[in-house]
Amino acid sequence: MTTKTTLASFLVLTILGLGISQMAFAEETIILDPTSSEGASCLAKMQEDTQQKHESSKLHIQKAIAAARSSDSLTTEVKNDQYKYEAVTQGWNMDPATCTVGLIETGVHFRATDSEGKTREIIVKIDPKTDRPVDVKVIHDEDRPTHAGTISTTNFAGHAIRGAASEASSQVYQAYMSYIVPTPNDPAGFDCGTTNSTACWISIWTGLTTNDDTAYPMVQTGTDSVCKGTNCTTARAYYQWFEIVDASNVSTPLSCVTNLLVSAGDSMSSQVTNDKKTGGSNASYDLFLINITDNLQCTLLDKAGNFGDPKYGLYVAERVKVGSTITKLASFTDITNVYGTIYYGGTNNGIYVPWNLGWNNEYLMLNPTTNIDATSVASNSKFTFDYITSAGTN
Repeated sequence: MTTKTTLASFLVLTILGLGISQMAFAEETIILDPTSSEGASCLAKMQEDTQQKHESSKLHIQKAIAAARSSDSLTTEVKNDQYKYEAVTQGWNMDPATCTVGLIETGVHFRATDSEGKTREIIVKIDPKTDRPVDVKVIHDEDRPTHAGTISTTNFAGHAIRGAASEASSQVYQAYMSYIVPTPNDPAGFDCGTTNSTACWISIWTGLTTNDDTAYPMVQTGTDSVCKGTNCTTARAYYQWFEIVDASNVSTPLSCVTNLLVSAGDSMSSQVTNDKKTGGSNASYDLFLINITDNLQCTLLDKAGNFGDPKYGLYVAERVKVGSTITKLASFTDITNVYGTIYYGGTNNGIYVPWNLGWNNEYLMLNPTTNIDATSVASNSKFTFDYITSAGTN
């Protein structure tokens, strides 16, 4: 656990007779190390606290959904289009000093379909103190990235790890990964475009799947880094997301409620848990996306996914798909010290344990030369996403 100074020193004046003494102080913020036993324990306590407070806020969630459905902002945005409720996400402040969390905002998600069949996500933001709408956000699906509905070595690098020697015997109920958000750059030899489909992307995520051959159905969460324009002069942007891919390979992407901002260099943790881990249904999932640097997390809890028992934990670097286009791969500095854990057999293990037993399928991104290599897993359950080239992805 480390600290960073977040507040400039300030003066305390003490009058002692005719004398004045001056003292300087600095306020420090704790930054967890998720790979240490102390940091992992604190994160686990905060997730437990999140679950408990989520359960105790069920009345607030019901009120939030009702308030969002009846809000003028939703009515104005939907107009005459068909729409349906999809999910609730929540944003939380994290206190690593006490290993507790506090709810700061709730997002109620809807998906609308217009007369041309185009879909968009509508997020009505609700203040948990008043249960009233305070903002609305719209994201058009045709121009947003989606992730690995199909495993292919042309777009995908990483590890698919089982909880047993054979897929048939494997039951994996949680996948966790910590990593540093990469800075996307314009690769040598070609320019990144200015639109989402022509820009250069690198996405880092973890997930659970029942099928390593296709990677769907799948539940996943992670971050995207995108470079737009020559030398990224149009924009460098960063996104956080949740995504459910059903058994028919139909993707449902969901954005986090707006508090969780992601930047290059941020320390992130992403986790997908099947509720059977804690005695619940295997048709329900909890997703956590945590910005450790900023002590913020976003959650998507109790999300339905009736796919049977997951067989694999996935730990992935990917160039995303926008519409029907697989995008160009951004260049980036190697992402080292990627750390993973996996829950199977009633125990949470570092991914080295099953990897060392050969319960692992390893993927390189190839077009046709190697673009990204997911290196071997070390005994501390860390590995590297090794960037080599973007050649062949343009």
